[in-house]
Amino acid sequence: MTTSPPAGRPGEEISSYLHAHKMFLESLASTSDTLPVPACPGWDVHDLVAHQVHQLRAACEGDFPVLDSMAAISAPDPDERARALARQEKWIASGLQERRATSVGVLIAQWETIEADAPAIVLAALAPDIAVHLFDLLGASGSTSHRDDPIVVAALRFWAPFAIDLVQREAKHQLCLLVDSGQEPREAIGDGGAEFVVAGTPFELLRTVTGRRSIDQAVGLTWKPRNDDVIERFSVYGWRPGRLDE
Repeated sequence: MTTSPPAGRPGEEISSYLHAHKMFLESLASTSDTLPVPACPGWDVHDLVAHQVHQLRAACEGDFPVLDSMAAISAPDPDERARALARQEKWIASGLQERRATSVGVLIAQWETIEADAPAIVLAALAPDIAVHLFDLLGASGSTSHRDDPIVVAALRFWAPFAIDLVQREAKHQLCLLVDSGQEPREAIGDGGAEFVVAGTPFELLRTVTGRRSIDQAVGLTWKPRNDDVIERFSVYGWRPGRLDE
């Protein structure tokens, strides 16, 4: 299960990356390297760390597969999206394999060194990805921490427009997200006058949009009105075959 954003904007996103990195390292301190990560089938905690190092280094060196990462979530043709995703996942798997024998301690040291010299645009670009993988890590250890952190809404603002575009393109409907952060008025992502609305907490909306939920879990969000074609196309990476209860 992958998430790989294109280049973003320096500013708030840089702070989001650095903040998420700090929380990531704090969580690693009490988590076994070999703990399986249910959100990413076949991965363990070591793989999560290796993935962060691999993509940050590649983004800094110009080897990150930006075109495939974009096509995997935004190409007009479903087959084209599938092919791009397959190429992207092959690239990710290669990066994990290269780092399989490297200890988590060494990977963390590499991560911090690369981050210190990383261009602002790179940290901004990868902020939405590290936010998603932070919660993959927390979910693996059974932690519910940080779900109200501002990085969740920041990441959702990145991912949600891709879901909105997918619904518009394939279901021929306009969709708006209402973010239930416990404050009024609720933030709307998308056209506030859209014919369909989905509401939920920032955490659940983010996990659903990025492929960390099954479709029966997605139905549990608040849909007004409910439309199965809209729901089916809401996740930019498709649906898990089974529930992921975190």
